[in-house]
Order: sequence, then structure tokens, then C-alpha cells
Amino acid sequence: MERIYREEFKIRTYHTDSNLVASLSSLLNFMLDSAGIHASRLKIGVGDLNKKNHTWVLARMLVEVESYPVLGESVFVETWPKGFDRLFASRDFFIRNKEGKIIARASTYWLIIDLETKRPKALKEIPPQLLNPDRFAIHRKLEKLSEPIDITYQKQREAVYSDIDLNKHVTSVRYSEWITDTIPGEIMESGRISSYEINHISELFRGDEVHVQVSMGEEKVFLGNVIHAGSGREACRVRLVFD
Repeated sequence: MERIYREEFKIRTYHTDSNLVASLSSLLNFMLDSAGIHASRLKIGVGDLNKKNHTWVLARMLVEVESYPVLGESVFVETWPKGFDRLFASRDFFIRNKEGKIIARASTYWLIIDLETKRPKALKEIPPQLLNPDRFAIHRKLEKLSEPIDITYQKQREAVYSDIDLNKHVTSVRYSEWITDTIPGEIMESGRISSYEINHISELFRGDEVHVQVSMGEEKVFLGNVIHAGSGREACRVRLVFD
């Protein structure tokens, strides 16, 4: 039983920005891909839960990046289920370079959702022996983020076919791209994201019209959210910190 899963990813051109440095969204995809593979190997993946009409959804995520890999480099993602916090199941990650140095770390909270009622379920599917409660990537709980105020930048978008994941709603990584695309390019190019945090609040589906909003908080900190244009409900809140 692989309580800790490890996978190698090589940085290709489609993982990088115009400076040939891996994008934040690529690192997020590496981690979420690894989480899905590991859960399946532990017999608690989406396919296993679907047999009970349940699925996993990502509720909260915090990523701290020390350095970004560049084109041609290989990185190694390590991930493990850590424990429980109320109805949340927690899973942590390290990303290492080829020398074994940790270049990024992350903590995530997940919910098991009933596909019919859309309500969270108790975490009975996860045997305690699969957990690594003493192994932390980040030593803090993931709390509720603040709503952005005094909006500085905003854009309107529509959720389209390529935004949708296997649960048939907008994929988590797309929110990070919507937020960073709303921040002016000159700001994005003047620094790098050292911390990314997201709270998922409600689902978005193909065809939904949304408002993406970003406000500047304290220096080098941006708060953002995505609002369903029709109902006004929040889909997510995001906090970005730049070096």
C-alpha cells in the first residue's frame, strides 16, 4: 500500500509562460493529477466513489512556491492523505527538484459529495491506516478567506467546454487562470506568485456567465472572487501573494 505517492513530471513548452518558466496552473495540475492517481491506487478514487453515487470535490487549497522550474527540468510530486478536519479530508504535497530540494508545498481539503443531493457525506470510505497524520507540508489549517472589497480589476467571462472537469463543473485550476488573467500583464510579469489559496464555495457549469473580481489588499497581496452573474452567488474566493 503506497501511503505516499511519487510521480515525475517534465516541464514542456505547454507548461510554461512566455519566459519559459512553469506556470502556477501547471504546478496545480501536476498536484491534482497525482492526487487522483494516488486515490485510485488506494481504492478511494473518483471511480470507486462513483459506484456509491459519490465523488470527491476540492474545497480548499493552499500552495506555497519557493521557486518555479523552467523548460526541460523535471520535478517530482509527492502526495499523501493526511487526516480529517470535520467533514474535510486533508491531503498534502511536496514538489521537489531533481536534487531533492522542496520547491513548492501544498495542503488541500476535500469533501465527499453525494451526486444526487449535492450534500457532503461522512468520510467512512477512508480507512485510518491510509493516513499520514504526522507528515505535514504546511503547518496550519485552511481557513475561510476574506471577500475582496474595493474591486480594482474585473472581467466578465463565460464558462465554456474546455473549462469543465470530470464532475461536469468548472475545474479548480481554471479559477486560478481566470484570476491571474484579470490582473494586468505588467503586474504578473513584475513578480512571481509565492502563495496561492482558494476556497471553493459553489459550482459553475458550462454556459454560466461570471464576473471575475480582484482587489489589491496589503502590499503584493491580491484578493479575488468569481461571481455567478445571474444569481450573484460566489463560486470561489482566492488570495494571491507576490514576491
